[in-house]
Amino acid sequence: MSGKFAAKLEIKGYDDGRNTIEGSYDFKQARFVVPLLQIVKPVGMAAQGRSRIELRNQRIVSVPRFELDAPVIKAEGRAQFHGDGVTIRLLRIDKLVAGRTNLTANIKGTTKGAKTVTLTGEALDLQPLLKASEKKPEGKEEEKTPPTELLANLARVYFAPDRYVDAVKGKLHHDGARWRRISVFGKVGAKAAPFSIDYAAGAKGRTLKARSADAGAALRALNIADEIRGGRLDLGGSEPAGGKRKGLAGNITIENFRVSKAPTMARLLALASQQGLANWASSDKGIEFKEFKARFRSMDGLLYLSDARAVGSQVGFTFAGAINLEKDTAKLNGTVVPLYSLNSAISKVPLLGRVLVGEKGGGILAVRYSVNGPLKNPQITVNPLSMLTPGLLRKLFDIGNATPTPEDEKPKAPDVLKRDPRYER
Repeated sequence: MSGKFAAKLEIKGYDDGRNTIEGSYDFKQARFVVPLLQIVKPVGMAAQGRSRIELRNQRIVSVPRFELDAPVIKAEGRAQFHGDGVTIRLLRIDKLVAGRTNLTANIKGTTKGAKTVTLTGEALDLQPLLKASEKKPEGKEEEKTPPTELLANLARVYFAPDRYVDAVKGKLHHDGARWRRISVFGKVGAKAAPFSIDYAAGAKGRTLKARSADAGAALRALNIADEIRGGRLDLGGSEPAGGKRKGLAGNITIENFRVSKAPTMARLLALASQQGLANWASSDKGIEFKEFKARFRSMDGLLYLSDARAVGSQVGFTFAGAINLEKDTAKLNGTVVPLYSLNSAISKVPLLGRVLVGEKGGGILAVRYSVNGPLKNPQITVNPLSMLTPGLLRKLFDIGNATPTPEDEKPKAPDVLKRDPRYER
């Protein structure tokens, strides 16, 4: 807070050591910022506050009432303290309305500072927290804080202005140094498809699982991707404890989905002389895919992909390389296979198929490509000569080397998660 504010205080003292302070405040000439809520109250904006504080022997016992009323934030609640007059025993926020956030919170604290936080209500905006976390490099030790257990039952959680998950129920545990458990269930998209994510870190290492009956809606809700429509998502990854740190590695599968309004894919297809498919990729109609599969490894802000392929009757893609999640850049190499169903049928011919097709997911007619640079507008290069080259020789015509997953860190991922009836469409 900066600037001036007016305060009217009424202080009463009692013979038994009790004191009360009734306060009313005018913050019009003050400026204050609440970073975690992305709230700024400028000088000149009307804002009032009220509070009642109860003390015993010069230590705060409770705050039976506090209120803050401004156009950008409204809050009211009460608090109780442990015997030291500093550590919170109970903090009840009966109303917190700020931006897209509208909730109530109940915080119980022990004498050692450990807390249990329960959030309920209409909405929580996570975007400010996510922006703050992006500035911290992965793997860096966080500042030690008291352990916190977080329970949530919220009608909506925002990840960006128009990106959200509905009917969110979650249980999270932070041990004071890092997150040990994140278990969240919610609904995504117009059809309220179920979505869940479960992360655990313990003595045996880390595990991550995610599922959704609508992959496109889930990726959009989490503000990850806009181009995918529909599909069933299964993701599983792990990192064993001990030894050299290798990052979280696993498999991701998306079945029966469509890609539309995808300018990068459209540019790639146009350069590969597939203008008809390029038009579809850039339109609402899009291109249908039967399956996408990939191995991944996430470490220090880099997402390594290997053995990745997306296949449909009209076209297929293979690719491998790395995506820098902090800089939103990519360096990938792969193959475009037009008329995938017909083109890849030759791969089933013993021996000859392997010679002509080459990599898994490839075809006898295929174009090598590379993608390098910002995700929103990368440089795309294709090698038309590779169209007529047998599969095993095609890599000789690569026009750029993608950043591979290091050989000694090749993902050894668990099998894709077993099907759950809740996630079947």
